[in-house]
Amino acid sequence: MRDGDFRTGPFHSDPSGDPEDLLRDLLSRTRAFHANSIFQKKADIKEHRRRVLLRAAEEKKSIKKAKQSLSKDRTPMDAILDRQGVAITSRAGIEERVKELNLAPWSPEETDAYIYLGRELRSDGRIHTELLRRKRAAWAAYASIREVTSQLQDARLRASLFDSHVLPALCYATETWPLSKTVLSFIQTTHRALERSLIGTTLHTLQQQRRSSSDIRRLSLLADPIRYIQRAKH
Repeated sequence: MRDGDFRTGPFHSDPSGDPEDLLRDLLSRTRAFHANSIFQKKADIKEHRRRVLLRAAEEKKSIKKAKQSLSKDRTPMDAILDRQGVAITSRAGIEERVKELNLAPWSPEETDAYIYLGRELRSDGRIHTELLRRKRAAWAAYASIREVTSQLQDARLRASLFDSHVLPALCYATETWPLSKTVLSFIQTTHRALERSLIGTTLHTLQQQRRSSSDIRRLSLLADPIRYIQRAKH
């Protein structure tokens, strides 16, 4: 930011608080930036993060964008360098530099399976490994919102957040699958494990309390994954 002749970065204390304007004068004379003079305690940063993510969830805004705003100006990025070792910032410059790079010759290898548009395709038609990929994707999606869902008191808002993030990751491309009993059982088992984690319980605890999966569904208010798949398929 610019204010007259002196400049400040995103993490600065206010130079105008100096009664003799010494810092302001120094910045103006040296054309320097005043950027990192505030050091927050870890607890303060954690509380600020919690408030930002909860506000995004309550306003039904993107959790991903909220996290990106918290890490703004702190994420390092790889860059393509020119011949002098300077980072190239323009797309045209990057494309020209890539043409100059000496790529080793290679020949494609024969394979029985490959990933296309986020889904694994196999020559034998089996989808066991794709089911495992969907399970990992669902847990990864849940991990991205767990920090928020663990603090939400509104069960409907928590369920809405889960259904919009985790369910699509778990059921991605299921409209193209053969819906056998094995496939549906795998999806349902994975979803129930995620559901238990969402409400903070375990299978052992439920067995001790003699509570069924339908009891948990009434508590979590989550959408049924089988109905979600059937609706997508038809």
